[in-house]
Amino acid sequence: MTARCWVVRMQLPSGDDLGSLPTPLRAHAASCLRCQAEAARYRSMRRRLEGLASVVEMAPSDLAGGVAAALDMPELLEAPKTGAARAAVAAAAGAAIVAGAAVLLGRRFIKAA
Repeated sequence: MTARCWVVRMQLPSGDDLGSLPTPLRAHAASCLRCQAEAARYRSMRRRLEGLASVVEMAPSDLAGGVAAALDMPELLEAPKTGAARAAVAAAAGAAIVAGAAVLLGRRFIKAA
Protein backbone atom coordinates (compact mmCIF):
# COMPACT_ATOMS: atom_id res chain seq x y z
CA MET A 1 0.00 0.00 0.00
CA THR A 2 1.38 3.36 -0.99
CA ALA A 3 1.15 6.53 1.05
CA ARG A 4 -1.55 7.81 -1.30
CA CYS A 5 -3.56 4.61 -0.80
CA TRP A 6 -3.34 5.15 2.93
CA VAL A 7 -4.54 8.76 2.62
CA VAL A 8 -7.42 7.69 0.36
CA ARG A 9 -8.46 5.05 2.91
CA MET A 10 -8.42 7.63 5.68
CA GLN A 11 -10.55 10.03 3.61
CA LEU A 12 -13.24 7.57 2.44
CA PRO A 13 -15.18 7.29 5.73
CA SER A 14 -15.77 11.05 5.82
CA GLY A 15 -16.62 11.54 2.15
CA ASP A 16 -19.35 10.37 -0.17
CA ASP A 17 -17.11 8.57 -2.61
CA LEU A 18 -13.92 8.95 -4.60
CA GLY A 19 -15.37 12.03 -6.29
CA SER A 20 -15.19 13.97 -3.03
CA LEU A 21 -11.43 13.48 -2.72
CA PRO A 22 -8.93 16.22 -3.57
CA THR A 23 -7.79 16.14 -7.21
CA PRO A 24 -4.39 14.40 -6.71
CA LEU A 25 -5.98 11.65 -4.62
CA ARG A 26 -8.87 11.30 -7.06
CA ALA A 27 -6.36 10.82 -9.91
CA HIS A 28 -4.51 8.17 -7.90
CA ALA A 29 -7.71 6.32 -7.01
CA ALA A 30 -8.81 6.30 -10.65
CA SER A 31 -5.82 4.08 -11.47
CA CYS A 32 -5.48 2.12 -8.21
CA LEU A 33 -7.51 -1.09 -7.96
CA ARG A 34 -7.00 -1.30 -4.19
CA CYS A 35 -8.46 2.16 -3.64
CA GLN A 36 -11.35 1.41 -5.98
CA ALA A 37 -12.09 -1.80 -4.09
CA GLU A 38 -12.04 0.06 -0.78
CA ALA A 39 -14.44 2.67 -2.17
CA ALA A 40 -16.72 -0.13 -3.41
CA ARG A 41 -16.77 -1.63 0.10
CA TYR A 42 -17.81 1.73 1.56
CA ARG A 43 -20.57 2.13 -1.05
CA SER A 44 -21.85 -1.35 -0.23
CA MET A 45 -21.77 -0.65 3.51
CA ARG A 46 -23.66 2.63 3.05
CA ARG A 47 -26.35 0.89 0.97
CA ARG A 48 -26.75 -1.77 3.65
CA LEU A 49 -26.98 0.81 6.42
CA GLU A 50 -29.57 2.79 4.47
CA GLY A 51 -31.54 -0.44 4.04
CA LEU A 52 -31.73 -0.83 7.83
CA ALA A 53 -34.14 2.12 7.95
CA SER A 54 -36.86 -0.10 6.50
CA VAL A 55 -36.15 -3.11 8.74
CA VAL A 56 -38.70 -3.63 11.48
CA GLU A 57 -37.93 -6.22 14.11
CA MET A 58 -40.26 -7.02 16.97
CA ALA A 59 -38.62 -7.79 20.29
CA PRO A 60 -39.67 -10.99 22.02
CA SER A 61 -42.44 -10.39 24.55
CA ASP A 62 -40.28 -11.63 27.43
CA LEU A 63 -37.27 -9.45 26.57
CA ALA A 64 -37.89 -6.79 29.24
CA GLY A 65 -38.35 -9.39 31.95
CA GLY A 66 -35.20 -11.21 30.90
CA VAL A 67 -33.14 -8.02 30.93
CA ALA A 68 -34.54 -6.92 34.28
CA ALA A 69 -33.82 -10.35 35.75
CA ALA A 70 -30.30 -10.48 34.31
CA LEU A 71 -29.54 -7.04 35.74
CA ASP A 72 -31.31 -7.92 39.00
CA MET A 73 -33.37 -4.71 38.63
CA PRO A 74 -37.09 -5.56 38.90
CA GLU A 75 -37.91 -1.83 39.04
CA LEU A 76 -37.26 -1.71 35.29
CA LEU A 77 -40.55 -3.53 34.78
CA GLU A 78 -42.57 -0.83 36.55
CA ALA A 79 -44.49 1.46 34.23
CA PRO A 80 -42.90 4.91 33.85
CA LYS A 81 -44.82 7.63 35.68
CA THR A 82 -44.41 10.50 33.24
CA GLY A 83 -44.39 11.05 29.50
CA ALA A 84 -40.72 12.06 29.67
CA ALA A 85 -39.85 8.79 31.38
CA ARG A 86 -41.79 6.84 28.75
CA ALA A 87 -39.94 8.70 26.02
CA ALA A 88 -36.60 7.92 27.70
CA VAL A 89 -37.45 4.23 27.93
CA ALA A 90 -38.56 4.18 24.27
CA ALA A 91 -35.36 5.97 23.21
CA ALA A 92 -33.21 3.50 25.17
CA ALA A 93 -35.04 0.55 23.61
CA GLY A 94 -34.62 2.05 20.14
CA ALA A 95 -30.91 2.63 20.73
CA ALA A 96 -30.50 -0.98 21.86
CA ILE A 97 -32.25 -2.24 18.71
CA VAL A 98 -30.11 -0.05 16.45
CA ALA A 99 -26.92 -1.17 18.23
CA GLY A 100 -27.93 -4.81 17.84
CA ALA A 101 -28.69 -4.35 14.15
CA ALA A 102 -25.34 -2.60 13.63
CA VAL A 103 -23.51 -5.50 15.30
CA LEU A 104 -25.33 -8.05 13.13
CA LEU A 105 -24.65 -6.05 9.97
CA GLY A 106 -21.02 -5.64 10.96
CA ARG A 107 -20.63 -9.39 11.38
CA ARG A 108 -22.11 -10.00 7.95
CA PHE A 109 -19.87 -7.31 6.42
CA ILE A 110 -16.75 -8.82 8.01
CA LYS A 111 -17.66 -12.35 6.84
CA ALA A 112 -18.27 -11.06 3.30
CA ALA A 113 -14.88 -9.35 3.17
